[in-house]
Order: sequence, then C-alpha cells, then structure tokens
Amino acid sequence: MDEFDFERFYIKLTKRNLIKKSEKIDIYTVLDEEADTIRILKICKGRDLSTVCKTLKEVKDSNVAIVYDYVYYNGDTYILEEKLQGETLGEKLEVQGTLSPEETVRIITKVCDGLSVLHNMEPPVIHRDIKPSNIFICDDGNVKVFDFDISRTYKETADCDTQIFATRAYASPEHHGYGQTDQCSDIYSLGVTMHKMLSGKVLNDKRQTTYAGKLSEIINKCVQMNPEARFQSAEELRIALLEQISYEASKISESQAKKDTDKQKSHGKGKFLAVLIALIIVGALVFGAGKFVKGFLEEDHNQPADTNVVGSDLLTGDNALSSTEKTTKSTYATILPDKKDKAVKVVSKTEGEVLSMVALNDGTIVYLEAFKDECHIKTSAGMERVLPLEGQNCRLLYNGYTDDLYMIYRESGTTNAKIYLIDKNYEIADVPLFEANYGYDSGSSGFFLSDGTLYSDFFDKNLIDSTQWVEIGSASFEASTQFNDRMFYINDFTVTEEIGYGAESVYYNAPWDYLCDAKYYTADDGIYFIAKTSGKEYIYKFDGETFIEEACLDNYKYYTRSEYKRFVVSNDKIWLYDATANTIKELSIE
Repeated sequence: MDEFDFERFYIKLTKRNLIKKSEKIDIYTVLDEEADTIRILKICKGRDLSTVCKTLKEVKDSNVAIVYDYVYYNGDTYILEEKLQGETLGEKLEVQGTLSPEETVRIITKVCDGLSVLHNMEPPVIHRDIKPSNIFICDDGNVKVFDFDISRTYKETADCDTQIFATRAYASPEHHGYGQTDQCSDIYSLGVTMHKMLSGKVLNDKRQTTYAGKLSEIINKCVQMNPEARFQSAEELRIALLEQISYEASKISESQAKKDTDKQKSHGKGKFLAVLIALIIVGALVFGAGKFVKGFLEEDHNQPADTNVVGSDLLTGDNALSSTEKTTKSTYATILPDKKDKAVKVVSKTEGEVLSMVALNDGTIVYLEAFKDECHIKTSAGMERVLPLEGQNCRLLYNGYTDDLYMIYRESGTTNAKIYLIDKNYEIADVPLFEANYGYDSGSSGFFLSDGTLYSDFFDKNLIDSTQWVEIGSASFEASTQFNDRMFYINDFTVTEEIGYGAESVYYNAPWDYLCDAKYYTADDGIYFIAKTSGKEYIYKFDGETFIEEACLDNYKYYTRSEYKRFVVSNDKIWLYDATANTIKELSIE
C-alpha cells in the first residue's frame, strides 16, 4: 500500500496509549475515530504480514478476534484489532492452576471452532502460536483466538517456514525446521495447551505427556511427532473431545442407575423394621409433648435491646465530646452473602511494583506501576502512559470533588517534593502546582476535603496542610484518611476520629485480629479494610459508625491468599494488587 493509504489509515487513530514495547512489536490502545471505539493497534516490526492480514480481514467468526484494518509501511506491519474484555486462558490458569476436563473441553472446542474457520480460508491461515496467553475468555464466557502476530498463510509448494517465532514450549516440531507448519501444527499446540490446562505443566524435556486423565489419549494423539499421526483438522479434534465427554457422562449415568437400584432393594428390606421403630418412638414422645409445649408458651423469649451503643450525635457539631471525655465504640454488623460461586478474575499482569491505586468517579481504575527510572500510569480501560520519573518516589492522588488526578513526587537524595496535575489524557504537567522542601515519604499520599484543602503525610509523619505547611494532627497512626469530611487515623486494631476544636478523639475498636498489608481504601460509602479474623480473610466496611463484614474472601472460588499490597473499591467490585503473582485481580462484593 502506498504512503497516502498509510496516512489515511494512521490519521484516523488518535490517543495512542502504549501497552507493550519490544524489539519485535509495539502495542497501543487507540481511538478509532471512524467507529468511535477503542481498538488495539499493533506495530509488527520488520515483518510483512499483509498477506495473512488481508485474509484475516475477511474472517467474521465469534471465536476469532476481529482484524479491522492493516497497512504495510516502511518495513513494518500496522494491524488494527478488536479490543477484548475479559482475561486470557493463561491468566485464568495463573489463578486456578488447573481446570476440570469439562471446562477444558468447553474452552478448547470453541478454539477448534475458530481454528476451523481460519484453516478453511483461501489460502488457509495457520496461527502458529496457539498457547494459553493467546486464547481469550471474554466476560460473557465466549472464547476467542487472538494475537496473529506470527500467523502465516499455508503455501503448498513450500518445504518449511522461513522464520521461527513461536513459543518453544508450545511449538510443533515443524516450527523447528522439520517441515512447513500447517493446520496440524496448530493441533499440536492445542494438545500442549490442554496438557497445561489439566495438569498445570507443559510437556517434559522429551516432549512427552505426563497427564494420565480421561483426555490423555486425545492429548497424546495431538502431540505426535509425525503430523500425519495427529488429528488432521480442528473439527476432527472437536468431535473427539465432545464424544469423550459424552462417553464419560454416560458411564456416570450407568453407575448412578446401578446405585439407585441397589438403594431401592436395601430400602425395601429395612422398611418393615423402620416402621416398627417409628411406632415405638412416637408412643414415647406423645406422653411428654403436652408438658413441653405448655412450658415453651409460658416462657418470655423477647431479648432486651442493646442500650450500650453510642449514637452518632456524639461525633459532630455542638455535641462533640469535651476535652476531658472520650469513648470507645465497637458497633459491629455482619453481612455475609454466599460467594462460593463467585470467581476471582485476573485483570492484568504487572511488571513493576504497584505503589498506588485510585478509582475515578466514572468507575475507571488508575494505578501506578513503578520502575527504577520511570513510572507507568495504567487504567482499567487498557491505557498506559510512561513518565520519566523515578517510580519508587511517585504516588497518585485523586480529588473526587473536582475529578482531578495528581502526582506527588519526591526527588531521590533530597527532601524536595512536588505535586503535579495529570490531565484527562494522563499527561503530567510541565510545571508543578506546589513544591516544598520538607520531609520524607511515609508511604501514603493524602486526600482532599470538600473545600479543596489538601492534606498529605507524604512529606511528614503528621498530617500537613499543603497550603500553609502547618502541623494539624499529632496522633500516633499508621495511615490517615477522610470520609464525609471527617478525619480518621488508622492503626491495626483501632480507627480513631480526630474531632478537633479541642475535643478529644473518638476511638472505634476494630472487630478483626489484624489488618492485612493492603490495609484500607476510602470509597463514597465508607472505608474498606482487608483483615484477618480467626484465620480467614474478610473485607470489612466502616460506614462512620459501624464495622460491617462485606465478604469472606476465603469463600470466593479460586481466591488464593497472597501478598495483597494495594486495593480499591468501585461499583461493587474490589480490585486487588497481588504483589506475589504480579497481577491485578477483580472480584465482586455485591
């Protein structure tokens, strides 16, 4: 395609936000102005993929990610693809470890449907890099094959592929120069993928299977060294998987039918004896039943109300406690819906350490990923912005009253700290709004009150008014926040409200054994905590008066305890930063 076509293609894409950058490929999220929709733009360096992209543009299948447009320009291929919502199979396996045979078959049969369409195109499209990270499980449960960066069209006259790009563990022998990759090469990779899904492992060093479950014969056929010994099409593999699951289901049904028959025979033999015993028991109970019922009706079962709970009128205004009074509150409620069917979803992988997370008013999650010489601002919408600041010295700060996002930054080796405004495109301002030569990073960033006043303990252990830099609080605390314009100090076992005006603080005893590393997050409806009680991890909410158990994390399906360093709450969902697995996870707390 000529330069004019490239310019037309490129100019309609705005707001390029970097997701990934490497020697072989750059990936951006972009706004396609013609469609007014967010897309994925991939720049495949040094490769001409125009032939395969031309074919992929014609594919319209629910199990294949859409390729909208492409251009080959100046030695690179630019590909505009569908932006998917959900998680990759690889991310799912990181959380769950392995999947059941039934779930494996559900996912792989949909992959087979997508590959069947690709393999039956003219010319056939060979994916060449089937693996868990290139299989996408959408939020609605649908499964899509995506990431066609090394795909190729099959050429009948070719003896072998010209270049090897595929992931080694999942690549067929043909990828390594033993012939041309074709549809059987994708079948081989599917076999290795199934092995990983069921056993948690890829093939051993000799490229042999170690899985011995009900799908072992199918997997063994997929990964044969000789392509002719494998399934010859994705459709053939799909049929074999469905037949195997159907066969297993029929065996279970036959076994259950035999158990039911045996149970009926046993029930018949014991029926007479059961009736005789029942008659004897009933006779004995009738004698004492009248006396028991009479006593129960005469007894008063009304419980007195708790009169020791201190009301909220003690907390503000004219009723604030005097300087000689203080109270300890421990009002506590339990709301524990059944969450056993709720799964934890991996939203994204991280490379650096996530130092802060905030939830914007529109529900967007923004987090800061720190590296030595730079920091990355990322969002739940897939945006990424790289800033040339020392990541470890940056914190995000959000003013929900004005919907403004800020960066607090402290230069290494100095006591100089700055506050920058971040615009709607997540670009940082050239000139700081405020700069001070004050203190050190205590690990928190601060908060705004409704009058626009900023309080920050970034510069000193005590809270500081950033406009006048005077000390306004002196309590011993580990963290601080505000909720409904009330200031709270947080320690492991108490939440303390700073009343002010000479009044002494109000203490609220926490119901947990101890706080987890993530500690707390302040949302519109309360302050949320992750804490451990009796060996289990819970989400608690403090609404200004009462601690409420919102959910027991141990009841969530696939939830695994880890080192949760940060979290935010937005739209009845909690976003967790798992520092051990380097992932951002999401779960519902409805």
